Amino acid sequence: MNKKYQADLDYQDKHYVPTFIPVDANDFTFMGRLLRNITDSLGKGMYLDSLSSWYDAEGQQIFGLRYVHFLHEHLGTTFLQGLDRLIVYTVVSETRKFQRDYGFHIGGGTVSEELRVKGKKQNFQLMQALSQFDAVISPAFEALNPNAVPRYKLLKQQTTNISSQFLPMIVKVGKLQLLRKLVVRQINFAAKVECAQYTACLETANKAILHNIVEIKETAQHVALEREYPDVAALVQQGKLDSSEGEEGLTKEQEAVREEKYEEAGKAMRDFMRDVTVCLEFVGQVKPMNKVYSLSRDLHHMPLMFALVTLNALNYIQYDAHLYSMVRSKKEVVLDGPHFIVGLLTIFKQYHSSNFLKYMMYLSNYLKNVIQASQFQPTGMKQLPPEVTPILCFLEELMRFEGRARDVVVQIVGPYIFDYFIYQTQPQ
Repeated sequence: MNKKYQADLDYQDKHYVPTFIPVDANDFTFMGRLLRNITDSLGKGMYLDSLSSWYDAEGQQIFGLRYVHFLHEHLGTTFLQGLDRLIVYTVVSETRKFQRDYGFHIGGGTVSEELRVKGKKQNFQLMQALSQFDAVISPAFEALNPNAVPRYKLLKQQTTNISSQFLPMIVKVGKLQLLRKLVVRQINFAAKVECAQYTACLETANKAILHNIVEIKETAQHVALEREYPDVAALVQQGKLDSSEGEEGLTKEQEAVREEKYEEAGKAMRDFMRDVTVCLEFVGQVKPMNKVYSLSRDLHHMPLMFALVTLNALNYIQYDAHLYSMVRSKKEVVLDGPHFIVGLLTIFKQYHSSNFLKYMMYLSNYLKNVIQASQFQPTGMKQLPPEVTPILCFLEELMRFEGRARDVVVQIVGPYIFDYFIYQTQPQ
């Protein structure tokens, strides 16, 4: 995002905008300074989704919904809306930064091949290993290979340095998303109190649009064509009603006119949906987890690379059966489970859903191969291997934050594995 300074702001000549003494080179407004201090404090605690708050190791609350309410009470709804926009800009900036770094190291995204060669950050040996392993595993995820576990561990070791560069960016995106979740909740509460009818009308209109989006699109296309070319619109409508003839009665000129008007209708629809989105975000009617912030081309080997990053991240986080959350394994570790999970989901939302499904298939393939390999040990297998339990805990938390049913991951992993996993992880 382009940073705008006070001299470039609208109405600067007509209204006085105070200039604050910056603490560092990054903070030049009160809101930016506030956001930076909030995000820094969030990194010192662990997030508990059941309480919508961050807590330190001693159990003291660091930040939560009551702090957002405090900001709302003293600075107003307009300030919270501005803070929400600043969070969005920061998420976009961090997401693009991650896409760019990933493109330089692995490939894909917004980085061209020529620019990547000039950057001299690419690891040809790692890229070749990822390509070969992806070509072997991806065609048949259900197949069990005795050599798969050593190759997974070798790739995990090779990606340790890159994972250490990617993890802070993923965690920062996750922190901002969780913070935005609290901010928009407070904005939505204020909107329902201060402008209840307007908020209710927007929510009703949004549901109506979502349930009738196909019909609205077809109507927009028909109206755009009928406004200037009623005869062509009549032929198209007749062709839709008569399935035997279709639209064969149109000439090439009429087909060109139809495509042109359909394109105009599509542009009008996009503008309309953009305006509706702005209105909904104004009243806090938005789900940050489902938001697409920055579109780009697919990242090379994204599902496999993210699976390896996850395996490296699981060395620093563990599941707490009493808190029902993924927490850091040691106090000095700055990686928090919910921050990493939400950041991971946010980045996956910028791409096609098939990437996320393939990512889960890689994790499932790894844990199945680990279980298969442990059965041939001399002592046998009396319980799940130590590498499997963190992955199952992570997958369950992943589904919970994404909002999907648990059956999705159960179908991929297998119900028998999850049933035994539940028995093992019950708090004693």
